[in-house]
Amino acid sequence: TLVFTKDDKEKLIFENDEKPSVKNVLEFTLFDKRMNKIILLDIIWHFGSGLSISFFGTYTTNETELAFSLTAVAIITALGTLSRVFVSRYFGSFADKYGFAKMLTLSFGIGALAFLINSFSSVGIFRYFYVAYTIIYAVFMAGANSGLTNIVFDYTSVSHRSYALGVKSALGGFSGFFSERQRILHIL
Repeated sequence: TLVFTKDDKEKLIFENDEKPSVKNVLEFTLFDKRMNKIILLDIIWHFGSGLSISFFGTYTTNETELAFSLTAVAIITALGTLSRVFVSRYFGSFADKYGFAKMLTLSFGIGALAFLINSFSSVGIFRYFYVAYTIIYAVFMAGANSGLTNIVFDYTSVSHRSYALGVKSALGGFSGFFSERQRILHIL
């Protein structure tokens, strides 16, 4: 996607400044209403996934929970990876045609379905809901990973893209780190 991004001749945001100050970058990014929505989505996603998704691996081999063998876990993971590889091209085409915002809407709908299915995972026959969750979650991530990064390119000018992406990624990453830290402190 980045290779084919059209660089229109735009007015530079930071005129007369080859390297804008951190203050200018933060002000411009944080006072842009569209970027605030993108940053908030990134923060919420990283915080929520940091609190919940890291636990899932411990339940797959635990004998009192899902009780999958390590071979079964490897096969389930491979199925998820293959499904992600298969749909990635379709998500890219969808984003090229309709934009990253619509792709993220579709992706997060698929993600919601994956988490709903996973909520029924349990011992016995219900453990196979986890297999369905893994495959559908991988499909979700095919769109979400690229969408959360590339949506910045839909809503910022050429001259500000790298700065906006840096601010968004830093705040989202801090959110994920903070949620992991809180989860670990809660366990201890």
